[in-house]
Amino acid sequence: MKDLFDYVKTSEEITLIKSCVFHYEMEFIHPFLDENGRLVRLWQTHILIQEYPVFEFIPFETLISKNQNTYYKALSESDKIGCY
Repeated sequence: MKDLFDYVKTSEEITLIKSCVFHYEMEFIHPFLDENGRLVRLWQTHILIQEYPVFEFIPFETLISKNQNTYYKALSESDKIGCY
């Protein structure tokens, strides 16, 4: 977890990329028994708002709940691709 937060603080990648890496890695690490997804999306929004304030008004929770199967499928496919 420390390495992941250090990455967000020190990486020179654009914020959008950093937030996506953070999202994926937190989902992969899965540090809590429950509510990992909501916390990940909260942190991702926080990271994005630092540079792009408009993200404060984008309803990630609603978008993901409407497309939940696609969301989980994308995470699963990323796991498989990341292994190669």
